[in-house]
Amino acid sequence: MRTTLYLLDGPLCALELSGAREAVVCEQCGRAKRTQIGDLKASLVCAMRQVWVTDANAILMTTQAVGALRSAALRGVGFRRAVGRWGEDASSSESEVPDLWQLCAVSRVSVADRNIELEACECGAVRSISFDPLIVKSAAFDGGNSAWVLAENPEVTILGEEVKEILLALDPDLEFSQVWFENEAPDTADGDSLGWGDVGRELKDS
Repeated sequence: MRTTLYLLDGPLCALELSGAREAVVCEQCGRAKRTQIGDLKASLVCAMRQVWVTDANAILMTTQAVGALRSAALRGVGFRRAVGRWGEDASSSESEVPDLWQLCAVSRVSVADRNIELEACECGAVRSISFDPLIVKSAAFDGGNSAWVLAENPEVTILGEEVKEILLALDPDLEFSQVWFENEAPDTADGDSLGWGDVGRELKDS
């Protein structure tokens, strides 16, 4: 049976600091594609927790959360170091900043044609993606993994059912939305398109 896919929507818990992502702008259409070039640095804006969602869709987590995922021996899930600091208004600002890791996915999954608009440019830039709901292609989907990066916006990570349940056990206030395969999506799914420059999708504030 194929796994159910999810986006981690919030709450928004961290604001990314500059330096870890690079934007390359096409001279013809003016669209920018952002690429992560280093370890993320983030300002933590809410109380101590295990999982942190940034304003640019990254999923950060403590060493304890990483251990919970690693003990489950999940395929296709990776981690890279991240650096956090307490924001000025964070209620845990007197506490020690936790060691943080960024959850990364090895495999990619593509947005369904009905959910994406491309620029009329040779660079292949994305104009907008609809996340209401997000629909992905079934073709070439690697169902043996537990996390996937969205091919058309690599800032977005899609999670499998088992990852979702582990993260919810660590922080029950996490908010998820279901991702649909194109042959299973509700017929009423139209959605609002969000521009690439708008971080790709909206996050629910904390």
